[in-house]
Parts: sequence; C-alpha cells; structure tokens
Amino acid sequence: MKPLAALREAFPVTFAGWALLGLAGAAFWFQGVGRLDLVLLAASVLAAVLVAGLGLATLAAALVLRRRAGGGPGSLALECGTWSPTGYRVPLSRWLPFLRVRVAWEAPGDLRADLRLPSGQEHVLPGRRALVPSVTRTVRVGDILGLTETGWRAQAPTPARILPRRAALDPGAVLSGLVRGEDQTDPRGEPQGDRVDIRKYGHGDPLRMILWKVYARTRKAFVRIPERAVEPAPRVCAYLPAHPWDEPPARLARTLLERGLLGPGWRFGADGAEDAEDLEGAREALARSGSSGGAGGFAAFLERARRDGFGACILLLPGRDGPWTAPVQAALATAPLRVQAVFALDGWREPAPSPWRRAFLRPEPEDGAAPEEVLDLLGRIAAPPTGATLVDIRSGDVLDHPEAYLRKRAGRAA
Repeated sequence: MKPLAALREAFPVTFAGWALLGLAGAAFWFQGVGRLDLVLLAASVLAAVLVAGLGLATLAAALVLRRRAGGGPGSLALECGTWSPTGYRVPLSRWLPFLRVRVAWEAPGDLRADLRLPSGQEHVLPGRRALVPSVTRTVRVGDILGLTETGWRAQAPTPARILPRRAALDPGAVLSGLVRGEDQTDPRGEPQGDRVDIRKYGHGDPLRMILWKVYARTRKAFVRIPERAVEPAPRVCAYLPAHPWDEPPARLARTLLERGLLGPGWRFGADGAEDAEDLEGAREALARSGSSGGAGGFAAFLERARRDGFGACILLLPGRDGPWTAPVQAALATAPLRVQAVFALDGWREPAPSPWRRAFLRPEPEDGAAPEEVLDLLGRIAAPPTGATLVDIRSGDVLDHPEAYLRKRAGRAA
C-alpha cells in the first residue's frame, strides 16, 4: 500500500472533513482567540470534536463490518442488464444509523454494485459481458455527512462469468434466410424454392409479397418467403468480432446458440477466445470475448472452418464502425466460405439535442445506431458475394434486404 493511501486509511477524513477542520481552526484562532468571540470559539471546537468523533466511529464500524463481511457461492453466473445477488454480505447494524456503506468491483469496470438494506446483501448490475477468474471488491465505510471515510479491499477466489442478455426475437423469423437453399426452382423441374412459406412482415419487405387476405382477416401482416431448396443445408459456423459497442451482436449470438438456430454440427468463434462446438464452451467464449479488446482472428477462423467442412458462416457485427472493420474487410476479400453479415443493433440513435437541452438535462447514453453509419458499413462490408441482414433486437425487426430501408431512414434523420 502506498504511504499516502496508508495515511488516509489511518486518518479517515475526506476532503470535506479536512476543509471543515481548516475552517474551524481558522475561526478558533483568529476569531475565537484573537477577538474573544465565544460563539465562534465554541462552534469551532464542536466542529473539530464532530469530525474526530465521526472518524473514530467510522474506524470502529469498519473494523467490525470487515470482520463480519463475507460469503458467496463458489462461482458466479451473471447476466448483463439484470440485478443479481452475489451472496456477498456486509451486515449493516441498526445501531449505526449514521453510516453509509458502498461496495464496488475493481474488475470488470462496467459493473454497478449495491448493498440492499436491511440485510446488506450485495446485488450487481453488469454492463458488459466478461470472464474474470476472481473478484476483488472495494468496500467504503463513511458517515452520512461525507466528512470521514475508510475502507478495505476484499479479494475472493470466485470466478465470475457475465453473459449478455438474450434478445427477445421471434424464433420463426430470426435469420430465416441465412442457411436455406437458393431462391430458384430445382433444375429437375420440381417446385422447390418458390415463395410458398410465410413469416411475419418486417420493415423493408416488398409490399407485393404481403398476404393481404390474411391481413384483412387477422390484422396481422405476413409475407411470402421461399421454401428451402433441395440442396443440402451446409454446416454453419458463427463469428463475433470484439468491439466496445458489440453487446447487441453478442446478445444475438447467445440467442442463436441457446435456441439451436445454427443447425446441427455448428461452431462458434469470437475474438480472444477458442472455437467452441458445444453450448457451454460457446458461452465461455462469448463471455471471454468481452474483455479481449479485439484480436482480428476472423481470417484464421474461416480457414479452420473450411478445412473442417463448414460451408457457411454468420458474421455478427455491431452497427458502429471501429477497429474491427479493417481485419474483417481483409478476411472477406479472400473468404473461402459463403458469409452472411448480420448487423445487430439496439434501436436507433436519437438526434442530437439542442444546446439548451444539453445544458439543463443529463445526456442519455448512446446505445442505438445511426442509419447513415450502418448504411456506410453495409456498403463496405456486405459487398457481393457477402450477403447482409439487419436485426434490431429492441423491436424484433429482421430485414433480409435492408439497403432501401436504411436509405429511407437516413434521409429522414437528415
């Protein structure tokens, strides 16, 4: 521990506490002693006694709570965006009503922790997927006035796996055209590949394919889609490049894996993780990729998949540009497999607020995507023969041909 940190823990006075002590000392010397102001003399002494008493009480409470804190399971399975109990507990005593206790995790950083009263049970809200071998917490104990504070670090050999949330999508409409046959009749003349199947209407679908009679009866829009051709469906693999804004494609990846939408004999890969061919290994790879920082392993993944007999790859991409773009473009230029680029986004980014709104309102986090940026990525990544699909995990829309929809939305946003 550094000397300054050790001194701070031994004398648990915050900046506000030192400021109050300095003000009380100045008032005591210049007004109380110098001008014999008995009111300020008594007030300055009471202020110093208050800070000293709160400091001693904070130290004593921290020692008691540190001895009694602890607990938790052998491993943690958490989910982004969901408050979950961890089993760790800091028992808060009702006879110490002036205390406030805060807990924070050192890693991963994008995680909120809270102690629920009156039990003192820890609940956490992860913001990004991760795989950590152990958990290190920082517990801070202070008074409600903010004059004194101390704390300790609690390290537990508890591995934690944080997975992204599942995407609430219709399994019958999700990526229905990624691994089907060609949209053409069979060479032998059998009626295969015609538009005889149906699914729910999504933005960007051609209006001429809507079943208007069904809509008139049920007020629900369905469109015709081609059935599977007689060609055998290829073995499908999926890959997720790491990116700071890749939570939407990570959520979609978990949905595809857990619902079995990749078909039999699938494989999953991600930046910074080993290839996986079973659900448990894929979950671990998905969690590990959240802290990889991007490794650009898509080209090597495609080559391994080609050698092992895979015929198609689903490339799960964010709706924002980043360091992943150049490695993915280079890999697609010589891709040995049929690749379908799937851009997953969590809604659309709202227009920038006016200066007056920015001055008086706290800005909201920018989770959505900009249509013009997605359209630019689509032009650079999804060049033939690479196909493209757009999935909005917030609304559930799945667009097989999103170019016209993106141009229209980009023009409306401008």
